[in-house]
Amino acid sequence: MKINELARITGVKAETIRSYRLKGFLHPVRAANGYYDYSMADYVSLVYLRKMRSYSFSLEAIDTLYRSNDADELLALLDQKSASIHQEIADLQSRLRFLEFERRHIKESVSVDNAVVLQFQSIDDKIDFYDFAHPDLINMYRRTTPTLCIRKEILNGPISDRKVNMQAGLGTYRYLLREHHLPVPKPHVVVPNGICLSQMLVTSDLTTISVRQLEPIMRYAKKNGHVFISDTTGYLMRIVLQNQTPVFYFRIRACIEPNDIIDQGVK
Repeated sequence: MKINELARITGVKAETIRSYRLKGFLHPVRAANGYYDYSMADYVSLVYLRKMRSYSFSLEAIDTLYRSNDADELLALLDQKSASIHQEIADLQSRLRFLEFERRHIKESVSVDNAVVLQFQSIDDKIDFYDFAHPDLINMYRRTTPTLCIRKEILNGPISDRKVNMQAGLGTYRYLLREHHLPVPKPHVVVPNGICLSQMLVTSDLTTISVRQLEPIMRYAKKNGHVFISDTTGYLMRIVLQNQTPVFYFRIRACIEPNDIIDQGVK
């Protein structure tokens, strides 16, 4: 059969078939007119090649198998590819979990204005880092979030028009470090698992803040007799450009009562 017919019945492009011939995977007979006549053996070989390529085997790996009479070598290659696919599945499940986690944070905050204070149960100890040189965090970009640190002494202090310092960093959860068999690098700030107060904070300055911007969460705590036992942490919800200046929307929180309750989604 001609190359176009073989392409039609296999769904493999003629250019790909031609490249397989040039690489020695197919062995059609060249007719006197210069055209190649592909046999049933070429058809079967092409279908097999298509299947192996669908498993993401490289042509080099397939060529190695073609030159080997050892079935164990094929089994080993299949086992290796199976393990790789299982790892890809685990990675996709991990991505989906964090995507849902991100969505939950945003959904809980999207209808909340800056003056609303929420009280909720956190999912685990939050571990924040303000030393950006931690090598363990470099490849955990999906498992960390930009965060803000405002000291508990400020939250428990008087409400006034004064400006106070804050610091931007990266935050993750204790269970994520445990999941990746990572120690908790020092120095770090722990926001303990427990009952937390939260509010939205919108700012373009990540170094200082007016205490007045923290008034909702501070006033709520004072009114209900709560004392903050931790510094704040933050979850960056989004960034909006206003006149070419980035404005950061953080959901900040601080713990008022520690406990050992763990979110069901945390293993």
